[in-house]
Amino acid sequence: MDLSLERDSSTVLGSLFQQIINDLKNTSPLWEDFVTKATKLHQCLRAAIQAIAAYLDAFQKIADAATNSRGASKEIGTALTRVCLRHKAVESRLKTFTTAIMDCLVQPLQEKLEDWKRTVITIDKEHAKEYKRCRTELKKCSSDTLRLQKKARKGQSDTIQSLMDSHKHDVTQRRAELEEVEKKSLRSAMIEERLRYCSFVHMLQPVVKEECEVMSELGHLQEAMDSIAIVTKEPSVLPQASEELIHDTKSTMSLYPESPGGGSSSQGGCSNSLGSRKSSVCSISSMNSSGSSNSPGHHHYPRSLSQLISPAIRLKPGESSDSGFCSSPALTTQASTATSQSHAVSTWPPHSQDAVPVLPPAADRPHTISTAYEKGHQRPPLTVYTFQNPETILEGSGGSGSIPGTPNGTSGGAGAGANTPST
Repeated sequence: MDLSLERDSSTVLGSLFQQIINDLKNTSPLWEDFVTKATKLHQCLRAAIQAIAAYLDAFQKIADAATNSRGASKEIGTALTRVCLRHKAVESRLKTFTTAIMDCLVQPLQEKLEDWKRTVITIDKEHAKEYKRCRTELKKCSSDTLRLQKKARKGQSDTIQSLMDSHKHDVTQRRAELEEVEKKSLRSAMIEERLRYCSFVHMLQPVVKEECEVMSELGHLQEAMDSIAIVTKEPSVLPQASEELIHDTKSTMSLYPESPGGGSSSQGGCSNSLGSRKSSVCSISSMNSSGSSNSPGHHHYPRSLSQLISPAIRLKPGESSDSGFCSSPALTTQASTATSQSHAVSTWPPHSQDAVPVLPPAADRPHTISTAYEKGHQRPPLTVYTFQNPETILEGSGGSGSIPGTPNGTSGGAGAGANTPST
């Protein structure tokens, strides 16, 4: 009866030990799977951190644009910069959290997995060895005790009874030793199981700590968002500084330029119309050239001296007829001056008003070779009178009334022969 109870006790301990050992062996794939998933999480977080960094760079550019704007968005840009800085703090904490996953959890756990496997195998082997030894000794002592009990039933003797008591004592000791071996092995298995989970918790603590830091930074981010919500509550209401700027500007200067042809501001208008200066001068030149080329008697009726002087009417630098600024006064002043000059030239020399106004022909005028002119007109042929002195021509015109070398000058006479220049 006692033997069966002792056997049941050791069997219960051995069965529990074996269950724990099996659990330790079966959890090894779970640890490996956790390491794989944690590694994948680390990779995903690194990719997310790169995406967050690019996102925050674009965010910062928008915040800088709002801050550097000349409008009324500086305080919004400042608030956006604060939000961006809070995001970067979260990003920094997230980087630390990602690094802790690999350095504090994945790598140490990978190193422990092989040790844990070897430790379980060692505990199981030692338990089997001790259990087998104690079990063999117990069986031997139990068989000797049973044999002595049979002999004691046949003949009651003090020697046999003392031997039987001694063997019973040995059996009790062997059972106690076996039970102690089972308890020791069971304790080792339980400690090993507990050690695994405690080690895992110690590895997980820095990771969770960094995760809590990330969450605390998110709390600061919420404060920044609350402050920016106050700034952007009413978009149509300008800040006080912007309102003061608008008020001061209205009281000191006009926000719009004066109309074309104005007074003091026409200087600035002229400086702003430099781009149209060249086009205005070209348009005046083209008007003169087109007017002369389209006249029916262009090469038969030359221009007067007043017309030769007329190109002096030019715009001053910075003044344009089509720019819309300061063109009328300057043009009127110069036009009156040029008119007086042309009148003085037209009445020279003296006593020329009584004579017939005969002017040098168009062929006597020096022409510039122009491609556009050559296409539409034929140049007159060169004669001996082409390069005649204008003074000589005027003197000869007083006697003959016509100029040799002109289309209408048919009377050459002695005057023409006398005025023939030497070539």
